[in-house]
Order: sequence, then C-alpha cells, then structure tokens
Amino acid sequence: MKIFLRSFLFFSLLISTSVYAADCLSYEPAKVKLVGTLHRATFPGAPNFESIQDGDTPETGFYLTLTHPICTVSTLGSEQTAFASVREIQLVLNQSQ
Repeated sequence: MKIFLRSFLFFSLLISTSVYAADCLSYEPAKVKLVGTLHRATFPGAPNFESIQDGDTPETGFYLTLTHPICTVSTLGSEQTAFASVREIQLVLNQSQ
C-alpha cells in the first residue's frame, strides 16, 4: 500500500507540474493579453535607490496590477527567467507610448 501511495503522489506531482507549466506565459515574440489595473508609481533611483528625500533621483513608471496572478516559462539557454505567481508588471514604454 505504501508503494502505491508514494507512486500516486509522485505521478500526481509530476502531472500537476506539467499542467502548471503549460498554463504559464512565454516571453516575446509571443503575444498575450493581460487584465488588470494600470497605475503610476515613483521609486528612488540613482545613486543609492533608497530615498528620494535623501537625494536619490525619482524614477516614475507605469505598472499593471494583474487581476489574476500569472507565471512565465524560461527557454533553455535564455536570459529570460521563469517566475511563479506574478501579480504586478512594470511596463517598459518608449517615448511615444
């Protein structure tokens, strides 16, 4: 009975991990649709990235707080990192955007 239970747990974990990875989003050139709330936020920048009041340059950006968390997958040999349970994304925009 112990062997059956261990085998069941192992294969359940293996299958759930595969399904989980299949639902994760890929990096570019893939196109995805994300739903959430757009907002601006300002954080301390150079030189110390600690305090605007103490002289760090303010850095303002746009962020998307997602309605539902997402995960991403990494491709082999890529600099793109896999993440689990991402709830907020910083948007990287060009000057015209």
